Amino acid sequence: MAYLSMIVTNLVRAVHGKEDDKLSIPMDFMPKWDKGGEEVKETGQTPEEMKQIMMSIARASKKRKPHNKDIQKRALTKTRKR
Repeated sequence: MAYLSMIVTNLVRAVHGKEDDKLSIPMDFMPKWDKGGEEVKETGQTPEEMKQIMMSIARASKKRKPHNKDIQKRALTKTRKR
C-alpha cells in the first residue's frame, strides 16, 4: 500500500508539481509505530464517568417498554377472560 501511495504521489508531483520537488519513498507512507520518548496523551474516560454511564443505562432499562412477548401474553390473557 505504501508503494502504491508513493507511485501516485510521485506521478502527481511530476505532472502538477515544481521541477525541484523531492520525490517520495515508500517509508514516507509507513506508520511510525514506535514513537519512543513521546508522551501519549490519554483522552479516555475516568472510572467515575464509566460508572455514571452504566448507571444511566441501568436506569433506562428499568423504564423500558415491554417486549413483544409480554404484549402477546397480555393479549392472550385478555382474550381468554372474555
